[in-house]
Amino acid sequence: MFAPEWEKVGEFYAQSEEVQVGAVDCNRHKEICTRENVHAYPTVKAHHVPLGSDEKVIMEVKGRKKLKPVVMWAETLLEEHGIESGVDVSTVAEEINLRRNDGGDADAEATLMPEDDTSPRMKYNRLFDAGKAVMLALESSFFVGTPVLEGLRYDAALTWLRALAATFPLEENRAAMKLLADSMKQQKSWSLEEWKKLFEGWRSSARELAYPIDLFDPRGDDDSGWAACKTYTCGLWTLFHSMSTRDIKAEDGWKPSETMAGIRLYMKNFFGCEECRQHFMEANPESLVKDLEASDPNGPHAVVMWAWKMHNSVNNRLNRNQWPSVSDCSSCYIDIGGPVSIGMSLIHEDEMMNYLTRVYGHEDKALFDEVIMATKYSPPIQGFNSVITAALIFVLVLVVFKTQRHRFTTLKDSGHIA
Repeated sequence: MFAPEWEKVGEFYAQSEEVQVGAVDCNRHKEICTRENVHAYPTVKAHHVPLGSDEKVIMEVKGRKKLKPVVMWAETLLEEHGIESGVDVSTVAEEINLRRNDGGDADAEATLMPEDDTSPRMKYNRLFDAGKAVMLALESSFFVGTPVLEGLRYDAALTWLRALAATFPLEENRAAMKLLADSMKQQKSWSLEEWKKLFEGWRSSARELAYPIDLFDPRGDDDSGWAACKTYTCGLWTLFHSMSTRDIKAEDGWKPSETMAGIRLYMKNFFGCEECRQHFMEANPESLVKDLEASDPNGPHAVVMWAWKMHNSVNNRLNRNQWPSVSDCSSCYIDIGGPVSIGMSLIHEDEMMNYLTRVYGHEDKALFDEVIMATKYSPPIQGFNSVITAALIFVLVLVVFKTQRHRFTTLKDSGHIA
């Protein structure tokens, strides 16, 4: 959500001799974020302010996300300390217009037909994304801004793991999560190095339990390796919905409201986006857990609907369409001749519950077996088409390479090097 706009800020100040913009990924460089006391993103610090000093100034983001307000805010801070960036801020508007007019891949992407949310392939992709999201959450988030997991944060992490062991899709995967939770209980505090060692050892053991076998394998960072999603936040919501729809039996020793409590503790203690976390906690005070407890005898219904409303409140705040749309589930909504709303009076709650369970209920292993078999034994013609596609790409690369080479030579001959 933040990264693309902050990258634009870096590009904007690239021409300045006074201001240099850099970024640190706390998932990859935890030691730097711990040293700098960074606990959430986006955290912004200005170094060497006033100019020439070794001082650091924490810059309060306060909801600033877009290029122009961030640049104007940075310029104000610089002015307060008598520093001029040397960049013409009036060009920010021109920069925004240029980016707006560059439709690029977005237009092409909009023409793609979305797959049915309830199809076996989409359900399998969502299971895959839930696996990636939970690995990122367990591997990276416990130690952002701190070198040791202990005290209340340890308790919150263990509660989160217990929730995963009770509700993660498929019995085999819940067994893998229980194995990690039991291993974690061996100590009351964990250093980052100790946790890494434990986690990698568990990951090897999890391959013997997990379904599919590679569900918990490393698959890149937040921006890569997704099946249906494109971002970690999307993957996390997929995980939350999948956890909420589990039809928990009395003999399981777990209650639906405990699922919500585990999700809430994860968001409170470990989710990196400060603004997102504040919104979530404001909408979900501890008293709400007590309210949901009253519905535990009726199964997961109340928690499923809670997750749906929370997700769409985020969509509303980000000016995104509500999910599902009327075309996705016409029986979910009462037709009032206008746009859909998260107001409970405008939905058929039982129909919405059924739809959400069909989309996120991932307990049918036989269905996933069929998807895997179909992927492994696709018709030969598809393989032939793949070969043709690869050949075309290879030809295009050659053409582009030759063109670039010619362009370089031409520019070099004219006294300029691109």
